[in-house]
Amino acid sequence: MTEEKYEGLLPRFLKYVKTETRSNPDSDTVPSDPKETAFLNELAAELKDLGLSDVHINPQCSYVYATIPSNLDHDVPTIGYISHVDTADFNAIMLTHKLLKTMMVRVIFNLMKMVTMFYQLQNFLI
Repeated sequence: MTEEKYEGLLPRFLKYVKTETRSNPDSDTVPSDPKETAFLNELAAELKDLGLSDVHINPQCSYVYATIPSNLDHDVPTIGYISHVDTADFNAIMLTHKLLKTMMVRVIFNLMKMVTMFYQLQNFLI
């Protein structure tokens, strides 16, 4: 992966992991903290800017949904990926460079596993 091919990817990733999204354990609302709502709105806007369609936030569960148009000339099943925005149990604003490097290695490893899984599933879906 080169910065030229994926311009802005690393700065965007670093911005996401430094975003404070801890949930409020004393709240009865979903999302439990206004910071989560702000981050969901930011993610939705970025998805629209990237060209995804049908971008919306489900108010009952606070998930952001979007559709990436197919680049195939025939119908294929839709695959969805979902991620929580309140998974940090620490103050994300204070992340250190060392911790970020460790997190990036884990994220890249998990992305590689997902891509591998997608290509394995592709044989069954197409």
